[in-house]
Amino acid sequence: MFKKILLLLFLIFFSVSCAFYTAAVKPNVSSKNEIVATEDLKLLLLENPNPKVVIRVQNPPSNVTEAEKFNVYINTIEKVLIQSGFVVRDRALLESILKTGTTDYRAIGEKIDTDIIIDIISLAFGLPNPVRNYINKTKGIEEQFKKQENYIDCQIAKLEVRITIVNKGQLGGIFTFYVSRCDEEELDFILNPSKTKMFWKSNPDGELYEYLVAPIWEGQREYYTQVLTYQLVNQLRSYSKKN
Repeated sequence: MFKKILLLLFLIFFSVSCAFYTAAVKPNVSSKNEIVATEDLKLLLLENPNPKVVIRVQNPPSNVTEAEKFNVYINTIEKVLIQSGFVVRDRALLESILKTGTTDYRAIGEKIDTDIIIDIISLAFGLPNPVRNYINKTKGIEEQFKKQENYIDCQIAKLEVRITIVNKGQLGGIFTFYVSRCDEEELDFILNPSKTKMFWKSNPDGELYEYLVAPIWEGQREYYTQVLTYQLVNQLRSYSKKN
């Protein structure tokens, strides 16, 4: 009860104090995407906007529980590709062929009837991303935190893939995509008058903090996997359009 009363008093104080500032950060982490694509891959996608693809996971988690969770994310990637018009081949069949020692991509392509292999090099969540510039929504201007220890950790999800053109047996591209909760959601926070302490506007607890963390919760990972995969799809689709 005491904590609830304290929280109520804190909210009342905040509501009547014009010295506090509402702020937000939008780091635009997708601007850091790394795109490397060969002319052969671009030509393939220009001639065939809906290629046949198969997913391969380079380094799946060894822990059984983590492997099961990771498989859900890979299933999500395949669903987005299917919904986007790609023809998705059975990745289990690819794995069984590779286990026989076959390394000839043309032979692999003939057996599973695919145009490209999408290797999942990395799918990671919760990567640190301290952001020290923010938008002061009270003043309508961009500002910088005053102290080094002041920041918003807008944690990142990352998808890195390598694409192989099967009929040529050659690398078609390497793509790395990023997304953060701060870009996807409106996560407002409140700054104190000196702009050195803060708290989340949606979750005031009577405390002020030098920094805040915007984590990607486990229950959000499937959604962010979708967001990252759509970035991949949009990038591949861009090669299907004639200039």
